[in-house]
Amino acid sequence: MKQLLLITILLFTVATVKAQELSRKERKAAQEAEKIEKTKALIESEAWQFDARQMIPMRGKNKSLTTAYSVTLKDKTVDSYLPFFGRAYRVEYGSTESP
Repeated sequence: MKQLLLITILLFTVATVKAQELSRKERKAAQEAEKIEKTKALIESEAWQFDARQMIPMRGKNKSLTTAYSVTLKDKTVDSYLPFFGRAYRVEYGSTESP
């Protein structure tokens, strides 16, 4: 009798945990879908701003940016102020050609 009661409690507990996992997965999926919809709405509105706070170089560790860098789209115009970390080549003074 005690074994039957113990097995029943165990099965009920497993069923409850499985139900909670499904509801967590469903909530997470709903949150992801909401984020996707918000992002689509921002892009389709053609007015958004991206503020860069961290950079990931091709070599080395992630770096936090201390200056305010951003990309802004408004009225079909893009305004971009982003950092450059890379290799620069020398150009003669007064030259109109970019390196």
